[in-house]
Amino acid sequence: MDIGKIELGWKYNQKAIKIKGTKTEINILKEAVSKSVETPYTYNRLSILLSKEGKRNEAIEVCKKYQIIMNKRLKFRRAKGYTEDISPTERAILKRLNSLDNKSV
Repeated sequence: MDIGKIELGWKYNQKAIKIKGTKTEINILKEAVSKSVETPYTYNRLSILLSKEGKRNEAIEVCKKYQIIMNKRLKFRRAKGYTEDISPTERAILKRLNSLDNKSV
């Protein structure tokens, strides 16, 4: 878990939220993902927007990128003795990934 990447993700998210529903929002979120931010909202929102644009494969890749981060976070949490499960947004990403993977091409 990298606090710097979490803080960076929040900054990108704040910028994206201000212009929600625009092409620029997608570009901001893509930039955040390219920097491997560790905020689940970033990946979830981007995968939703890409899905709406019919970019299923890109949406799947975004979900898979976060799945890697989430697995590292779970490992960290367990090593520290945390009993908490994944967050609701992380759960939504996994559900979206499963849904996208199961749709026919």
